[in-house]
Amino acid sequence: MLATATNSSAAPDLSVVVVQSEDRATITWVSAVNPPEGWFVGRDGKDSSGYGAWSSTVSAGLRSWTFNHLVRGDRYTLTVKSSVGAGSVSIVAGAPQPSATAPTLDPAAPASPTPQPTSPQPASPTPTLSAPSTAPGIELPDGTGWLSGVATREHGNGSDPAKYFGDWRGSKVEIGQTWPHTPDVWGINPSVQNSWAGFNGPMSLSFTPGPDWKGMQGWRSYAAIARGDMDAWWRAAAQNTRRLRAGKGTTYVSPFYEYNGDWMTWSVSRTTQGYSDFRNAWARVAAIWRQEFPEVTLVLPAACSRDVPAAMMPASNTYDVVGCTIYNAWPWREDGAPTMRLLEAGRQRALAAGKPLGITEWANSANPRTAGGGGDAPGFISAMHEWMRKNAGSGPGQLVFETFFNIDGYSLDHILLRYNGAGGAVSGSQSRTATRYRELWNH
Repeated sequence: MLATATNSSAAPDLSVVVVQSEDRATITWVSAVNPPEGWFVGRDGKDSSGYGAWSSTVSAGLRSWTFNHLVRGDRYTLTVKSSVGAGSVSIVAGAPQPSATAPTLDPAAPASPTPQPTSPQPASPTPTLSAPSTAPGIELPDGTGWLSGVATREHGNGSDPAKYFGDWRGSKVEIGQTWPHTPDVWGINPSVQNSWAGFNGPMSLSFTPGPDWKGMQGWRSYAAIARGDMDAWWRAAAQNTRRLRAGKGTTYVSPFYEYNGDWMTWSVSRTTQGYSDFRNAWARVAAIWRQEFPEVTLVLPAACSRDVPAAMMPASNTYDVVGCTIYNAWPWREDGAPTMRLLEAGRQRALAAGKPLGITEWANSANPRTAGGGGDAPGFISAMHEWMRKNAGSGPGQLVFETFFNIDGYSLDHILLRYNGAGGAVSGSQSRTATRYRELWNH
């Protein structure tokens, strides 16, 4: 369904085309010039869900924007403007529009992202919040490959807090990983000693739906989140993340990491009601993040050691990347074969959803004295590297990033390198694993 309209402005008018699909509307416009200040996009009014006007400044190179979770039957005015042009169009969400011819693109104009079709998903009620949907700015290193990083002890708030790990393995840490549990985003907050606050590169943030904080209600249940009880908590988290990560690269956010397991406080109940509560809660939290931090890349962060029933999967337009945590354990094998089969199942899930894959945690579980552990596993490291090399990329079912879990203090002993204050020392329990990792990641 297409509609066109223009408005009067001191700047030259733009021809705006709108394509609607149920609760979404995508506006497309033409300009041969990139405005220095970027484009201002927005929607007016207070719809019947109670959500008011929304606006944001977006990249100068964009030529389209999708408004998501509109309320069917409500009237909206969608606007795009800048110093080089302006236009707007009024629509009734979900209603047929008069057909129109799309504007002819100026050959000098930068290409705009094309909305991609998504795979069918279990039906999920429309959340009571309305939010924009944005094509995430996924980063990859120069040439072919994937973003390779680490979760490790950060040392100082400088621009490269994991430099010692990168120096040891022989390649730069391209993405960091941390686990915020309060809305002040402690893992990237400069007031927190040894955070990733100064890191100027992509970051993966796995959020714990944490405790009550400064009068904001924290975790109770997915049902409570779905009805809005935790809105203020998540809104503050999104606002602070956007502020702290401004201009620093792609920010991957994983609410409710390992939600599909049975070991977290927030593990999804495997019942019809449990699935419904989770999908509704996820949709609500995703809408808040996209309202408050439109540039965010949302990760649906499963534990790949356990399945994700179709009824547990949220609507595919509410996340951008399928996440995975994976460890060589349960059962442990030197070559990691059972683990690799589980990882491939996770990749297939991403492929079916039309999304890339991000591995937010992975490691060998080395301690043979602890259930689930086994010892040195250079074969597992080789298998992981080959799998990553084969599947690297940013398309559906491709690996866009991975972060090795090099954090000490766990009985299963995942660490390859211990920081000693001046350099590092290889963990004695898996020296062959560490050697193989260095050989393969030294590039």
